[in-house]
Amino acid sequence: MSSPMSTNTSGALAPAGWLESLARSKAQIAAGETVELLPILDRLRATAERLEAAEGRSTDGSRQSAGE
Repeated sequence: MSSPMSTNTSGALAPAGWLESLARSKAQIAAGETVELLPILDRLRATAERLEAAEGRSTDGSRQSAGE
């Protein structure tokens, strides 16, 4: 029986590199390896800010007008 994470019900392919990254992560978890959390959170925040900027949103979620 496969795990829910390996089930692809939409038929969409994973972006290039994701399956390899997932396999590496699973191996690291099995080996008991750890990583610092703060750099990961910083990357997530930076990505969210870039996405919000691309959508014309401020970091608090409100829309910015062209005059602001």
